[in-house]
Amino acid sequence: MHEKLKPTSEQAALKLSILVTALTGLTGVAAGLAIGSRAILFDGMYSFIDVMLTFGALTVSKLLMQEPTLRFQFGYWHLEPLVGVIESAILVTVCVYAAINGLQGLTSGGQTVSYEIGVVWAATMFVSGMAMAIYMGRLARLQRSILLTVDARGWLLSALLSFALLVAYGIAVVLDGSAYSRLIPFVDPIALLCMSLVLFPIPLKTLVSAIRDVLEVAPKDLDQSVRSVLDALMVERGFLRYSSHVAQVGRVRFIEIHILVGADFRVETVHAVDAIRREVAARLGVSWPQAWLTVDLTADPEWV
Repeated sequence: MHEKLKPTSEQAALKLSILVTALTGLTGVAAGLAIGSRAILFDGMYSFIDVMLTFGALTVSKLLMQEPTLRFQFGYWHLEPLVGVIESAILVTVCVYAAINGLQGLTSGGQTVSYEIGVVWAATMFVSGMAMAIYMGRLARLQRSILLTVDARGWLLSALLSFALLVAYGIAVVLDGSAYSRLIPFVDPIALLCMSLVLFPIPLKTLVSAIRDVLEVAPKDLDQSVRSVLDALMVERGFLRYSSHVAQVGRVRFIEIHILVGADFRVETVHAVDAIRREVAARLGVSWPQAWLTVDLTADPEWV
């Protein structure tokens, strides 16, 4: 009954992300130390943190492909939004740290940076980051994967960080030798502060969404869809009333429906009840394993 979720492309994408992130992180740390840039050093450390987070996402991705066990009888779907919460919370913290670091740089009089080399590094990181963000985002949409979505947003964040540095360092190069050259030491901390403030909402949005999944907050669109289908079914089949409960955990939607029928309602075969379940599933447009659907018929009001 348990259908596989095409793990190959998801896990392969995460492995590629780990490799590319490790390389960019190593390059960033080396470049930051070499040219004396806190912003580039921060970007490199951010990449290393992202590698560790992606390792966790890859582990969860493998678990999602496994059959439910006696201990985890609903499978491992709950781990997906949990990883999303942890990853996004760390990225939010990183942004806050960057903002504080930028403020410290401004109050301490700025710093000297080799901006010409920084421009080359920032341009390279921007191109590679955008390429990975587009690739991971496309796979995330195709597979409806929270893990790939979080990773794609991480790459987008990284690419935008690099773009901001590219613009800032380009301005610093232009200012060199001009009447405003005294402002050059402040370019690096200002860039760091601006990046953190502008990009802060990206992981925050993912964090809020993942927390909703962890708390099993009912998705409004799914709840309205279920109620619309059941309202029509009540009229068409003469059922008395119903109760429904929905939740979304990661990429899986849980739908539980209890239908109250009259005491004289007759079910000739089990196939007839299965036909009602199939009709509900078809009208909702859901199927296993993307949805865990339970439809129960009862003549006892206490069960509804």
